[in-house]
Amino acid sequence: MDILKKTGRMATGLFLMSCATLLLAGCSDGGSDEPYVEPEPVVPPVLTLNTPNYMGGTPVQQVRYMGAFDKVYRWAFQYQNGQLTEATSWRLTDGLTTVNDHDAAHYVFGYQPSTIEVTTSGTAAPVVLDIKDKLLRSARSGNTTYSFTYSPDGRLLAWDVTYQNSGFNAETTKGAAGALTWDAQGDLVEIVYTPSMDAPTRRHIYALTYSDADNVNGLMPERCSRALGCEGAEYMYYMGLLGKSSRHLPSRLTITDSDTPETPFTCSFRYFPTNGTDVTRCEYGEVGNVVIVEYNY
Repeated sequence: MDILKKTGRMATGLFLMSCATLLLAGCSDGGSDEPYVEPEPVVPPVLTLNTPNYMGGTPVQQVRYMGAFDKVYRWAFQYQNGQLTEATSWRLTDGLTTVNDHDAAHYVFGYQPSTIEVTTSGTAAPVVLDIKDKLLRSARSGNTTYSFTYSPDGRLLAWDVTYQNSGFNAETTKGAAGALTWDAQGDLVEIVYTPSMDAPTRRHIYALTYSDADNVNGLMPERCSRALGCEGAEYMYYMGLLGKSSRHLPSRLTITDSDTPETPFTCSFRYFPTNGTDVTRCEYGEVGNVVIVEYNY
């Protein structure tokens, strides 16, 4: 009987030792005594955009004007690693080209995973740009909101803007819109611009024809920024946020007001050079009423 008791006690002891060994082995997880370290959070990468010069030309760093223009915006752009990081603009009117830094609007772009925060100095208001698939989907500033839609291959198809104003315990909404048509060659051939949604039947039709010269620098067609929804904010176009540029350089623009279709505005564009290298100059208008645009790189 004593032998049986002793044998039982030995068996119980061996069983307990085995359990303890298993527990220790499970807790050690391979024998490492290193303390647990919280893994670093996964941070989404910041945006990387495609500038509109998808044909491989040099991005534009300056757009300057001379001659008989009514109202234009002169621009200076700064890039880092192929992305626009800063921009400065001057609003010019009546052919006057003298600029003063005190009159400039300076923009700095803060790239986030799905937005770009635009901080400004000068008269411009702060802007938040919402991005999806490397294209601008909306731009918000104060009571103003722009919205944009694109084709599957990244060409701007439509945009609209709403302005919400409150006063006397009532809210009114105004706006404008544009609808764009592209041809099979990848050229923008028409913009139907509605300047005021208060009068939606009045439209300005922008019709563009093209030369065979490639638009290697992704230049915006002159006199079209308002119809493209970016007048005074042309930096959005040159960032690549409004999608691809036209494949070729335009040769002619006709703007027809639906209220006065019998008197369209027409101008011809002349670009230099047009042999596939960086374009440095554009001229449009008639003799004695010519506008000269200089592009620097």
